[in-house]
Amino acid sequence: MHGLLIQTLNGVTFAGLLFLLASGFTLVFGLMRIVNMAHGSTYLAGGYVGYSVLAVTHSFVAALVVGSLAMAMFGVVLERGLLIRIRGLVMSELLLTMGVAFIVGDLSLAVWGGNPLVIHLPAAFRNPVHVATLTYPANRLLLLGVAIVVAALLYYLLNRTRVGAMIRAGVDNREMTAALGININAVFTLVFTLGALLAGLAGVLGGNLLTLYPGGDSDILTLAVVVIIVGGIGTFWGAAAGSLIVGLLTTYGNAYFPEMAYFSLFLPMIVVLLWRPQGLFGLAMAGGGTARAGAGGDGVARKRAAHAVPRRRRAPRRIPPPGPVWQIALAGACVGAALLIPHAGSTFYISIVLSILIFGLLAMSLDLLAGYTGLVSLGHASFLGIAAYSIAYGTGHGMAAAPAIPFALGITLAVAAVFGFLVVRVRQLTFVMLTLALGQVVWGLAYRWTSVLGGDNGLPVAGRPAIGPLNLTDAGSYYYFAVAAFIVCAVLLWLIVNSPFGLVLKGIRENEERMSALGFAVGLHKYLAFLIASLFAGVAGVLFAFFNLYVSPTTIDFQHNGIAVLMSVVGGLGTLWGPLIGAVIVVLTQQYVSIFITRWVTLLGIIFVLTVLFARRGVYDAVRLLLSRFVGAPPQPAEPGGLVASPAGRPWTGNG
Repeated sequence: MHGLLIQTLNGVTFAGLLFLLASGFTLVFGLMRIVNMAHGSTYLAGGYVGYSVLAVTHSFVAALVVGSLAMAMFGVVLERGLLIRIRGLVMSELLLTMGVAFIVGDLSLAVWGGNPLVIHLPAAFRNPVHVATLTYPANRLLLLGVAIVVAALLYYLLNRTRVGAMIRAGVDNREMTAALGININAVFTLVFTLGALLAGLAGVLGGNLLTLYPGGDSDILTLAVVVIIVGGIGTFWGAAAGSLIVGLLTTYGNAYFPEMAYFSLFLPMIVVLLWRPQGLFGLAMAGGGTARAGAGGDGVARKRAAHAVPRRRRAPRRIPPPGPVWQIALAGACVGAALLIPHAGSTFYISIVLSILIFGLLAMSLDLLAGYTGLVSLGHASFLGIAAYSIAYGTGHGMAAAPAIPFALGITLAVAAVFGFLVVRVRQLTFVMLTLALGQVVWGLAYRWTSVLGGDNGLPVAGRPAIGPLNLTDAGSYYYFAVAAFIVCAVLLWLIVNSPFGLVLKGIRENEERMSALGFAVGLHKYLAFLIASLFAGVAGVLFAFFNLYVSPTTIDFQHNGIAVLMSVVGGLGTLWGPLIGAVIVVLTQQYVSIFITRWVTLLGIIFVLTVLFARRGVYDAVRLLLSRFVGAPPQPAEPGGLVASPAGRPWTGNG
């Protein structure tokens, strides 16, 4: 009984840290409709800044103040310097903050190193507190006390001040708020700054409780996402209730079921999504959203907000796709070049091409969801990992390599069937958050379920298969098999996106309500698209496992899920072949640029940010423009703004 009481107190104090983190996150989403992927990085950077200040001044108060204010300034720079340029383009805002997360996380690693760091509290809070027969760490009580004070101040700000009234009005109806003469842009900056400040504050306090380590940003971001999914998006009480539930379940899981602790994040999400998809304190939106009533949700966020800063935009050109002759010629040239690679005399080039094909297939399968259906998944690489782990587990337990392939694809499809049932009922931004959380659950199981999945050491693959007369045990034979498998999958994906089923997906992307009114089973089509995309990602995972003969949790961490999205965005969403070009760019950056530049992840983040700001149509569209000029086909004018693809074939940028 005493142990249960201690663990309950641990859960409550951990909930205090989660509240500090999630309250700012949910406020930003509730008002600005931004899933701030840099929120976890802000937490980590705030902790690191506090650690450095403490090392110099030996004052914890100074560390707390400077760490929080430094992240508040970072929030101002991010919101006023970058996000304001793409105001109202919800998916572009999400992708930009993901690029910023890459940059901040990698630069933090460069400055503070890869060893875990601990922020030490003053001597008064290092000793335990004795109450009757109970002894409890004072540092946890300090964290709980700060969380209670911040919660009280935040409640007062939101419910008892003029600024709070403007924030609540903006959450309920930001267009009407702007029409009433309130400077909604200033309110945006205030809320984003407040969210960053709270993340920095949580980082300094969490630096004592959880330590600071590379990758901690994605871990803490996952916790924040789960909290607001459980509690309800955009609500103060939702953040409080979600923090308490997740804090208690996570603590109990770590104490009593350490290998399955990450699964404890999954349980409350399953219950809430099945029983109350909008969260405990969220109100259902019309049309299937899951945000607070009037808060915009995913449906309203499709449109450019009325408060957006007016900017003159040159109408971009609608670029006709290259004709069939050009497409066949380019495809033939690529296939021919791939088949000649083994004759180049270097296994390094074979490795490069195989990596491009495997991750290109992953990105193309993601494009079926993101570019053609309008559902950007931040957990898609998890299906590559599930298939790869299934191959490793099967071959490691006596299964022959050839039968392990259908076994792995079956496991992948089964997991996709469960995940798809949970996520396809929601839209855009909520879909993003759910897939992020589920992807991190998969990573957590791979990382912590040591007895089955090897934990941090990963699992080896026993060997490559022999399929009938094909003996793929040597690298050369396997290379040609992988090229053939990629070609078959690419052709199948092309047939799918150009079939009537693919046309329905494009219609759902453009206007889900209209497609439903026309009698199409929108939910079923989205579910099938999710299953198909996951299956092709599973094929990529099978190829990956037999290529590397090893799989580890780093294959499916947050960074690799983000890189899959980066490939699709850089190449061009909604183009199918564009993500393959994005895979070429990303893989070559990893393999070649990293030789000369240590911080290649920062470079990827910069590419991400620049693509979102200046080339949202991706590289593939630029290539099509050059080809259209070369063959003399005059580009046609697009609709005003030109930010959203039409069913005619222009790439989709995820903004409505």
